[in-house]
Parts: sequence; C-alpha cells; structure tokens
Amino acid sequence: MRRHLIESALKLFAERGLEEVVIDDVIVAAGVSRGTFYHYFKTNAELLAAVVEDLGNELMQMIEAVVGTLKDPAERLALGLRLYLHAVQAYPTFAAFMARTGLHAAGPNNLVYEYIPRHLEDGMRAGRFKIADVGMGLDVVAGIALAAVNSIVGRAVPPHFPEQATSHILMGLGMTPATAGRLVQLPLPAVALPPDSLLVRTHPAPAA
Repeated sequence: MRRHLIESALKLFAERGLEEVVIDDVIVAAGVSRGTFYHYFKTNAELLAAVVEDLGNELMQMIEAVVGTLKDPAERLALGLRLYLHAVQAYPTFAAFMARTGLHAAGPNNLVYEYIPRHLEDGMRAGRFKIADVGMGLDVVAGIALAAVNSIVGRAVPPHFPEQATSHILMGLGMTPATAGRLVQLPLPAVALPPDSLLVRTHPAPAA
C-alpha cells in the first residue's frame, strides 16, 4: 500500500507540480481512505520526501550495479550520467517529476551523495578530474544534470543529448574536450528494470 501511494503521488506531482497536489488528491487517485493514507504518511511533505527517496535511490542503485565495478572513475561517472539522462528521455513521468522537483530531487538520504562523491574522489586521486574539491565537483555534476533534465522536458533535444550534456559535465570537471568526447562514445550498457520498479509501474508499457 505504501508503494501504491508513492506511485499515485509521483504521477500527480509530475503532472501538476509540487505545490498543486494536496493529500485529498492523492487519496482520490490511489482510491484509498483517509485513514489508510495517514497510516503511512502524516503530511504531504513526508509523502514527497518518500517519493524523492524511493525513486532516486531505485535508479541510482540500478545504475551503480552496472558501472560501480569499472576501474576508471571517469568512465564510471560518464556512463552513470548517460544512463541517468537516457532514463529521463525514456520515462516522461520521471522526467516531469525531476524537472518540477529541481534541487529537491536529491534528499539527504539519496544515494547520489554516496556514489558520486566516491567517483569524484577516485577521479581526483587518479588525476582524471581537476577540481577544487568534491563539493565543487558535485555542484558541477548536479547543476548541469538538472539543467539537462529541464531541457529534455522543455524543448526538443536530439537523441544523443545525454552524451552532449555528459561531455560538458566532464569538461567542467577539468577533462579536455577530446577525452570527454571519447568517454561519452563508449558503448552504453543496458540497465534491466524489474517489473515492480517505480519507473516501470508509473509508465505505460511500450507499444508492441
């Protein structure tokens, strides 16, 4: 039931925006009683935090499972960012939610604060990234990635837009255009989404 409420809220937040959705909207969309809702969430803010955490961590874990064992931290980061932005392109409800959430899309318990700093630190030690510190690197990654999400939602972008955005992130981390260009042309691994994932359950099945 908690998952059902999160799925219903995700769709509403993506469609209407964070400030326009109230608890009654979620109750109606989920088809549950008020008592059922309050058994799981006390406030709308608590529900939003759960949506942000569950959705963000689900995708981060799936991506990290694919790229986390690669030796080159720059390759790990480049492939991870491309996979994330391609997911934004492939799943419009997810994209709309992320665009509306903005900087609130990564709550304090989001795994982005575990995985990306690790890759940045490894890249700095290896001389791959030339940044003042991990915090600045995280600002570069988050700033361009969130702007890219807004572009994907707000205007027509080419299919290779994730590669363009990732290349500029890598250059922002101190890599040369040539090196960044080579990294974003590496074969993109597949991420297998389980049928019960939020991304799958909140999007219609592709046409046969």
